[in-house]
This record gives sequence, C-alpha cells and structure tokens, in this order.
Amino acid sequence: MHLAYVQSSVTNRSSLTIVQSEYVIYVETITMFATFTIPSVICFSIVVLCTIFLVIKLNQRARWRQSTSNAASKQDGSMSSEENRVVRTVVMICTIYIICYHHGSVS
Repeated sequence: MHLAYVQSSVTNRSSLTIVQSEYVIYVETITMFATFTIPSVICFSIVVLCTIFLVIKLNQRARWRQSTSNAASKQDGSMSSEENRVVRTVVMICTIYIICYHHGSVS
C-alpha cells in the first residue's frame, strides 16, 4: 500500500488516497509469517529441547549421586521419590505448555 494522487473524472479533483499495490497479498503473507510463525516456532522448539535436556541431565545427576553415595538402601539403582517427582514436574510443566501452545496455534 502506498499514497497516490487519484484524479476523479466526475468531480475533476485529485485526492491523496491509499492505493493497494498488486503485491499486497504476498507482502502481507510474508509479514505475517515473519512476525508470528517463525518466532513462535523458535520459542516452542527451545522449550521442548531445553525440557528434554533438563530431564536427561536430572537423570544423569541422580545416577551419579547414587553411584557415589554409600547408602545401602539405594543398591538397586533406582531414583529416589523426590528425584522422580522433580522429573515428573518438569515433564508436566512442559506438557501443559505444549498443550496450551497447540490449542492457540490450531485456532
């Protein structure tokens, strides 16, 4: 869209009006894609990747703590209930975010 002088043959006057160019649909499509789609997909990907990384690191640290501790009750190699709860909480928060994001992007 741009400003242009338009001559009216009926009133013999020219007026400054907004005129749409022939490429307005293409420009609007590119603008919408660049301002809404790309940033939201990048943020969504960052959240998913960071959650996966965090869960992997939490599991690694839990296994390391169990291997270095002298607790006789943890000989089976399982994580404690607190560690399991932390992992579940992180996964639950990410799942809620993904569900809310998906609902907003579908409609």
